[in-house]
Amino acid sequence: MLLPLLVAAVLPTHALNAERIGAVEGYGRPSDQERRRAGRGKPRTLPPPARDPLRLTDPTWMPPFAGPRGQTGPLDTRYGLRFESVYAAPPGPAGLQADEAICIVNTAPQDRQLAGASIVVDGQGELRVHADLILSPNEVHCLAHDAESFRSRFGRNPTAASLGAKSGVAILGSPWVPLSDKQGVLRLIVPKEGHVDTLAYKLTPGSWVPKNLPLWTGPAWNPKDSTMINPRVQLISRDRDARGRVLADRDGAEDYDSGSWYSGWGDDPLHRLRLPGQSMFFPAHRHYRGGEVVATSSPDNNFSALVHRFRMAKREILVSVYQFTSGHLLEALLAAAERGVHVRLFVEGSPVAGLKDRSRWIYWRVQRAGGEVLFLGSQPKKNVKKRYRYDHSKYAIIDGEWSVIGTENYGSTGHPPFPGYGNRGWEIQIRSKGFAAELRKVWDADSSRAHRDVIGIDDSLSDKFGGKPFKKQDFRPVKKKAPTLRPYQAPAQPLHFKGAFGAQLVLSPDNSLSETDAVLGRIRSAKRRLILLQNSIRTRWGRAKKKVRSILVDAVVAAARRGVEVRVLLDGKGYQLDPDAPDGNDDTVRYFNALAGAEGLDLRAKIVDLDTLGLAKIHAKGVIVDDEWVFVGSQNWSENSFRANREVGVMLHSPAVASYYLKLFWRDWHGTRLYDARMLQPFGPPGRGLPKGAEVAVHVELGETCIGTWQGLEHTFPCDHLDLPVTSASMAHMLRGRKVRVVGRVGSVYRGRRETSLNLGEDWRMDFSVRIPRQLADSLSQGGLDIGSWVDQAIEVDGVVVERNGPAIVVKTLERIRLRD
Repeated sequence: MLLPLLVAAVLPTHALNAERIGAVEGYGRPSDQERRRAGRGKPRTLPPPARDPLRLTDPTWMPPFAGPRGQTGPLDTRYGLRFESVYAAPPGPAGLQADEAICIVNTAPQDRQLAGASIVVDGQGELRVHADLILSPNEVHCLAHDAESFRSRFGRNPTAASLGAKSGVAILGSPWVPLSDKQGVLRLIVPKEGHVDTLAYKLTPGSWVPKNLPLWTGPAWNPKDSTMINPRVQLISRDRDARGRVLADRDGAEDYDSGSWYSGWGDDPLHRLRLPGQSMFFPAHRHYRGGEVVATSSPDNNFSALVHRFRMAKREILVSVYQFTSGHLLEALLAAAERGVHVRLFVEGSPVAGLKDRSRWIYWRVQRAGGEVLFLGSQPKKNVKKRYRYDHSKYAIIDGEWSVIGTENYGSTGHPPFPGYGNRGWEIQIRSKGFAAELRKVWDADSSRAHRDVIGIDDSLSDKFGGKPFKKQDFRPVKKKAPTLRPYQAPAQPLHFKGAFGAQLVLSPDNSLSETDAVLGRIRSAKRRLILLQNSIRTRWGRAKKKVRSILVDAVVAAARRGVEVRVLLDGKGYQLDPDAPDGNDDTVRYFNALAGAEGLDLRAKIVDLDTLGLAKIHAKGVIVDDEWVFVGSQNWSENSFRANREVGVMLHSPAVASYYLKLFWRDWHGTRLYDARMLQPFGPPGRGLPKGAEVAVHVELGETCIGTWQGLEHTFPCDHLDLPVTSASMAHMLRGRKVRVVGRVGSVYRGRRETSLNLGEDWRMDFSVRIPRQLADSLSQGGLDIGSWVDQAIEVDGVVVERNGPAIVVKTLERIRLRD
């Protein structure tokens, strides 16, 4: 049965309303006295670090107030009917706003009657409720303009409607009063109680402070410059906590602003914004006594483990994935379909680079084999916009018993059939009917054909989501060969664990930004160690010039300031290290390390050395807390991923599983070094310090101080005591502007009119290259040295790293470049 998308689960009457202050031990909104002392114009995030080398805190701009912070009245301890959410729809193609809806929640511990109530829309009229509606505690009833339009927009029936009421939908009994899509005031009037709630909103630029408005204090709710989503497509949604409880009323915009940029670390128990049709799940952490967990990773073993799970399927395989390009995984699904297994796919219809022909071919094959393929996609001509910016999830449910949740797409590097090359990714298989049933509710809600953005595969010529014809009419898939440039050594075996464990489903945008559990909450509870292995971490959220520090980054910094050991390892692909982008992984690493140096924190951050480790990239989105909690999921650490996408992950409590991923992390961490260098002079006491000539592996630079290892021991010493740095091609990004020696293997050679380029990677636009002027290249050829034959040849080159479509060294003399055995 589908979980109602706008209705929270019914809770015990003693826990109906979460107080904003003291809702969770050690957590709560600041007191009124604290707010007055802090001042109204300052965002409540962590104070800036002692030194902010990247100027992440822009002193010229602060996020506007989404609510009257600092000037709110006392908590409203009265319970009863309140506005839960409002959708003031923008005009449609015909100028109609048939999708409009007003939802009412009962916060009282006993039933309340909505019949006879009225909603006064200032300047428009009065909407009366004649339907016999009774709300049980914490129940939500939605009143709609048109039942069919509401069903198409929200994916379910309204409780009552002015138009189109059919079976299961009550007749509202009153003409609909249009809501302004610019600004407006709504008042809820209840028989015998009178005026019980007010909502003032503004969806256009500029502040608006209604005057002399009962039950409302301060400016109207206005997300125009304080959220990442266009306010005209948002729901005006009342704040809740991670258990789905409505927060106590403050009679102001602060009641609706938990998804705004202003709502920083420590301001709300749950940071989310809502769009019509999005789910409202509140998964809890549950204990499973007799379950089974298989921990896998790529490029080590996740392909064989997933194929094995598909081969064992007997009835049904459900797959939700962002991109599917693996022919090997396709064959496993086709074999299952041939055995009579029902195979169903729900995939993103418009990924960033568009649907590849290889994906179209795979979806077409699944459909021909009797499977079902559904897409999440917008249809502008039909006024259909996706509920989520992207469905970026990567999970499967097999026979209602096994759940497979991972960080990797179904491709050749995410699930490599050959363990010698691929992404670093994590994937967990959980055997539990209860957990699978909870995940199945997400699948059912997302893939329901009641939503207009769920589109079936179609072979028609106009189809843009899949099937035939392909973009290239003569398309035939080509088998990909395993790259040999960076061999991955000693792949790990999966971990098979049977016994008790705890697990919580982590969903974006539903509960992933909960400060009491999920990812943020576990980071907040860290006491000893916090491990982050991430594809990317953006230090700032927001858009254009309106930037605030990421809530996630604030949580990590707060953990380090509590004395927690924090280690962060980020992907090193070129597009993550763009020198022209102010918020890449290299900037995040510098920020964390500069902060650690300035404040003396046990916080270290690195860019992974892909060349040395033999990895395509870090695609994992992993978190390990205190060596016993481990998070595996599809959520990148960007605002879009946590607030706008559909993402799926799991927070698992199991020291055994955490240990498996911890070993992989330390393998990648210790295998990554910024550079090697010799000590030019001794440092430290004799016998315990670093002697002259010692070969030191430098891992982190904290300003003028280096942290490195020699003979297995960590040392801290001045960086100016070192000779010429020797680094790998993938780490040259971090040493731009410095004279270094780069060691790597030539991937390809390109002869241009002015110079010959040796690319020591796979992408000419991003990876490190050696540029040889034409005159020098010609002299080498005349001397019998064919540069074109250097492909797969190990070389070393000395020089200053410059930017030439990625980091590069320009060789002007022959002695600067040498072949290695």
